Amino acid sequence: MKIKKRLWISVAIVISVLMLFLGIEYNNKLAFSTGPEEVLYHSDENTYSIQQIVHQETFSEDKYAYILFLTEDKKPEDSIVLAEFKKTSTGWELKGMVLNSLEGLQTVGDGNNRTLYGLSPSDVETVKLGERSAQLFSIGENKKKIWFIYKPTKKELDLLPIFYNKEGQKLS
Repeated sequence: MKIKKRLWISVAIVISVLMLFLGIEYNNKLAFSTGPEEVLYHSDENTYSIQQIVHQETFSEDKYAYILFLTEDKKPEDSIVLAEFKKTSTGWELKGMVLNSLEGLQTVGDGNNRTLYGLSPSDVETVKLGERSAQLFSIGENKKKIWFIYKPTKKELDLLPIFYNKEGQKLS
């Protein structure tokens, strides 16, 4: 009888300690994942230096967020990173990062067809894929611009972006 009682007490202690550690881990995760930007700065998975955040957007209906930021590869402001985040029951988690050189960047998707983005000339005011206008963000001191589309359609994935200047004239 004493052995059974000791066994039950030991099991109860082990379960209590395990639940205590899980609770502490859950609280730590919540503390550091209050938003995608905090996760980006505190994640061990981010191996890139953050020179400038170009754009951050959260799509709450899909529980996804994206941060575009400049990083330093060989010289300042020569590469851009798209970081993807997913909201889970314990907070925001970094799902992946894609590094692209600004010199060779044309049109890039995230691999999951949730985003499409690329580099545009500095004199561009509007970027369109079909009838849809992309968001446009100036980056760095050289005033390059990045365009960004969330949830492109299958048709849009096959189109090339069309660039327009201030006067609405199509640029070649």
